[in-house]
Amino acid sequence: MGALLEMSTLKFLFGLFLSLMLVSSLVVGVLASPIWSQTFGGEYSDAGNCVIQTFDGGFVIAGSTDLIEDDGGGFWLISIDDNGNMLWQKTYTDDSWDVAHSVVQTSDGGFVVVGSHLKDYNEGADEICLVRTDGDGNMLWQKLYGGEYDDVGFSVVQTNDGGFIIGGQLGKLTESYVVQDLLLLKTDENGNQEWLQTYGGDSYDRHGVAIQTSDGGYALAGLSRSFGSGNHDFWLIKTDSNGNQLWNRTYGGSESEDFESMIQTNDGGYALVGMIEYNDMMDRAFWVVKADANGNMEWSERYCETGFSSGESIVQTSDGGFAIAGWMFVEGDDDNTDLVLIKTDENGIEQWNKTFGEAYRDEASSLIQTSDGGYAITGDFYSTETQTDCLLIKTDAYGEIPEFPSWVILPLVLTITLFSLILKIKLSKERGLNFSPNPNPKE
Repeated sequence: MGALLEMSTLKFLFGLFLSLMLVSSLVVGVLASPIWSQTFGGEYSDAGNCVIQTFDGGFVIAGSTDLIEDDGGGFWLISIDDNGNMLWQKTYTDDSWDVAHSVVQTSDGGFVVVGSHLKDYNEGADEICLVRTDGDGNMLWQKLYGGEYDDVGFSVVQTNDGGFIIGGQLGKLTESYVVQDLLLLKTDENGNQEWLQTYGGDSYDRHGVAIQTSDGGYALAGLSRSFGSGNHDFWLIKTDSNGNQLWNRTYGGSESEDFESMIQTNDGGYALVGMIEYNDMMDRAFWVVKADANGNMEWSERYCETGFSSGESIVQTSDGGFAIAGWMFVEGDDDNTDLVLIKTDENGIEQWNKTFGEAYRDEASSLIQTSDGGYAITGDFYSTETQTDCLLIKTDAYGEIPEFPSWVILPLVLTITLFSLILKIKLSKERGLNFSPNPNPKE
């Protein structure tokens, strides 16, 4: 009788164990967020400059590559599933000097990529290159824009009318040398130029990043040496829907700043990120400026004041705060850098920060908050002292990459609990105690 009872108990517990494992696996499969770090590239230098999350929950990275299987280099687009596995990769130009800076998924599920194409190797002059693809990365068309001098597209957005707005810089000749203006370039859905507006002075105004604002106009941010303190300031320009300037603001002081990225915030204002020099230009730190809808500065904050660091990308998070990705030199090692992720509240007060790094340099270029509340960061990973791969990191909501997958935790806890119960029952039987899952043992 005891043996039958023990067998019945074990069968009951085993069935319960399987049921709980099945339920927990289903729950975890729905709730768990994949967390991982992957690199992509060949035997030469490759870089990731912009990451987006696609409609299906995967990712697409735009960047540059020197060579992929003898197909050439240049513009590089990589499609990755939500577990970090590469689905496909495409190149669209045959010159390793060509660089893709920004990508957006279009309303039809395809992609549009913008960057620079080397038009004159001897002069070192670039022109703006815009590529449109289908959902599998197959090129539908390619357009080139620009003038006689060095022109670059740094950002692209699909506009409300189905066309595209490009933010960038346009070269121009002054009396003695070539400088840059910021530019807005508007195209239709087929990439045909509709209008071009430039903004600048007598000196260098560069690295234009554009967004379409909630009122249907545009905001363009960059770096200005023509205006402000005259020593490299953040520059924010607000325009109407035709690119006509409504107002502009500069942010910075007597020391230099270097602009990288801009977003419109939930309150209709703006957040800009880059680098600021301090201590008589001996040190550099992340710098974030928060402005209201009219461009008036509300606050600014410095982060990673470790000697030399730079903020590269910023997003507003689901809780109203901000996340910032960038890089900093490793303390005591001026040859190596770590990738940095910082989380702040809505007033820019730091809540936590994480660093990611290996033996050589790791640098962030682009950051997004993912649909599961975590973060995805792309940038460069130095596999040797001179060779770079494209890096993509997927973290949880706290910037963590656990040593083992998070989905293991619940099944592991259930397994330990059930086997502890089985052991307890066995010990109880050995001591002559009666146990049965059946409330009426005689039945």
